[in-house]
Parts: sequence; C-alpha cells; structure tokens
Amino acid sequence: MKKLLFISYYFPPLGGGGVQRSIKFVKYLPQYNWEPIVISSKGLINNTIDNSLVNEIPKNIKVIYLPVYSVLNFKNRIKNFFLVKIIHLLYYLHIPDGLFFWFYFNKKKIKKIISDENIDFIYSTSPPASSHLFGLYLKKKINNIKWIADFRDEWTTNPELKYQKKFIKNNFIKSYFNLYLEKKIMKQADKIITVTQNTKNNFIKKYEISKKIEIITNGYDEEDFKSIIKKQPSINNNKILKFLYFGSLYGSRHAYNFLEAFKKFIEKIDNKNLIKVDFIGNTDKKNKLKSYLLKNNLINYVSLIDYIENKKLFSMIKNYSILLLFIGEYHSDFIPGKLYEYMRFNMPILAMTPVNSIAEDIIKKSGTGYLINFDDIKGIENLLFRLYKKWKENTLLKEYLKNKKWKFIEQFDRKILTKKLSIILNSLK
Repeated sequence: MKKLLFISYYFPPLGGGGVQRSIKFVKYLPQYNWEPIVISSKGLINNTIDNSLVNEIPKNIKVIYLPVYSVLNFKNRIKNFFLVKIIHLLYYLHIPDGLFFWFYFNKKKIKKIISDENIDFIYSTSPPASSHLFGLYLKKKINNIKWIADFRDEWTTNPELKYQKKFIKNNFIKSYFNLYLEKKIMKQADKIITVTQNTKNNFIKKYEISKKIEIITNGYDEEDFKSIIKKQPSINNNKILKFLYFGSLYGSRHAYNFLEAFKKFIEKIDNKNLIKVDFIGNTDKKNKLKSYLLKNNLINYVSLIDYIENKKLFSMIKNYSILLLFIGEYHSDFIPGKLYEYMRFNMPILAMTPVNSIAEDIIKKSGTGYLINFDDIKGIENLLFRLYKKWKENTLLKEYLKNKKWKFIEQFDRKILTKKLSIILNSLK
C-alpha cells in the first residue's frame, strides 16, 4: 500500500463543514491501495468539536495532531477588552492567514515524519491557506516528492473577502503576499484540485494551469444514510411544517431575506402553531439575530440551536419537512458542501440563491427543490404559501419523490469521489 501524507487543519475531533471532505477521503483511500498518514491540528479554543466523527477514522490510520501556536488561544486568559481586540487584529493580519504559525513551528517535524515514514506523496487542503505552505516547504526540501494542493474554496478571489473589515480587506501588503503565495502554489504543486468547474476556470484564466488542474466535488457518504433514509417513498407523518437549516451562517450567507418573507407569511396564516423553523449550527453575530427575532415577534417560531454532532443531527432529520439553503449575492460560483447531503435526504430543498448560480443548476438537475432569488422577499413569501398548501394537502413529499433524479445524485457518493482522488495520485508516479 502506498503512503500519502494528508495535511488537513480540520479533522476529527474538530467538527463543521470543513472536516467532511478530509475525513471521507481518509476513510475510503485505503480501499484504493493508499494509506494516508494524517497531519492535523489541535485546533483553536473556539473550534467546533464533533466527537462522533472520530469513529469514522480507520483504526490503522495514524493521525498526528500538531499544536497551533495561535494568539487566539490566549484570548480567554485576557480580561481587557482592548487587548482582546488587538489579539483578533493580529490574528487576521497574519500572512497568509491567522494559522501561519501552525505551519512555521511544525514544518521541520513534518519533514522528519516524511523521512521516517518513507513518504513520496503529499496532499494538502485549504482553507486555511497555511496548509499549502507545508507543501511549498516540502517541495523545496525533498527531491522528487509529489504534491496535490486541494482548494475547497478560492483564496485571493474568495467572495467572502468582500465582507472582511476594511482595514483587513484593503491591506495592500497582505493582498500582495497572498497573491504571491497563491501563484507559487499553482506553479509548484504537481496537481491542483478544485470543487467546481467555475473555480477551475478562474484558476486557469489566472495562472494558465489547464494541464494540472482537476475537479473533485464535495459529496455525501452513503453510509451516513443507511440507517436513516431509504430510497423508497415514505409517508410524511409530521404534524408540524418544520423548516431546517444546518451549518454556519456568516458574511453573505445570512437568513434575513428569508426571515422578512417568513414574517409576512406567518402573519397571514390562521394556524401559526403549525409552523416552525430551526437553525442548527454556528451563527455569526448571534445576538444580533436574536434581537431581530424578538423585535419582529418571530421568537416563538424560529429557534437558534448550537452545533449538534453529525450522527445525532442525521437522526433528527425525520422530524423536518423542508431544508433551507441560503447563498448570497456574490456566490454564484459557490456550492455549499451541505447541498450534496441535502440532495440525499428525502425532503425538498427551499433554495434562495443568485439567479443562474451553480447551486441553482445542480438543484434543477437533481430535481430536489424549489428555487427563488435570494433577495426576492415577495417571491419567497409566495413560495412559502405554495409549500404550506402542498404540505396541508399531503402532496409535498409525493411530488418531491416523483421528481427526484437518483442517477444524477449518486455520482456525488464520497466513495466514488475518493476513487477519483486515487486515480489522480496514481497518475503522479
């Protein structure tokens, strides 16, 4: 079995969306004759923990957790408000990101691991971009080593940069060096992997790397669904119409347009007790969102629930009727990782996206949901009435199961996607 150094900052017991791609690759690579040796982090004090994912790590796989050395880990020890603000500022001004010292103080340890384990292949995944600095360093220090750099999100052209604070966003020095590092990674890596065709096109246009760039999308793990959902039609026994959003809300990924429409919808229906919305996961500026709910008399209909471990969350899905998806103004080229799991669940998606987005296209092709422009508040309100009517008539689920395109969805099985990665690795021999 061939050995692969697998560098991923996010790895169980850390939780959240950034973990899924890495744990599933590591879980299935041995089936394709590759033994990953995982390099991960001990995480920051505020990182999400999901111990249920630890059980997915194959027992014979070695995982090495390295300290982060971040200024944020001192935050809880400091009581002074202004010092805490300075710590956050220092974190965000690091190049390429606030996790630079995770790379800097561990790079020689990793070089020794490669020597001790006799490893010839490296895989690094971002964000954080600091993960790829290991690849740059090792490529320079070790002759003939092969390196794959995986970009789960774009870096210097990431739409979320528009939502950073001005003094960070307009920092010329940071922008210059990040662009310099991105260019070096594109040049030095033997293969670049992205998750969407649009990201691939952007990288090719920027760096002319068409011969070395590949696409492996995100996906779903069929094993996660075996005991929860069958492909056969089921009866919707839910006595309450419950909407669910799970995952993070931050930057342009917000729920305010939906909530404005929901407020108008709930005001006009007679039996308000039949409707419920749950947001499960980490929410940026949670107090602001709570204040909004209180101010608009929505607190009895909308719940904000902290992160729930993946296994427990999946077991709760049967209690819901509709899944919510929010994609903001600048994210036409973006597909949230959760969308692939959403498609696998047996319930319709209410997707609020920019017009002609990639997510819109994939939902149409899979036949898994209802689409509306993310800022069309009146349109969202009208769609809520339509869905409510279908649910009351007990046609919502039947119609969804009739339209669902299983053949299209099955290509996103994590086992199939890992096979793609193994083929790329084998091509580097």
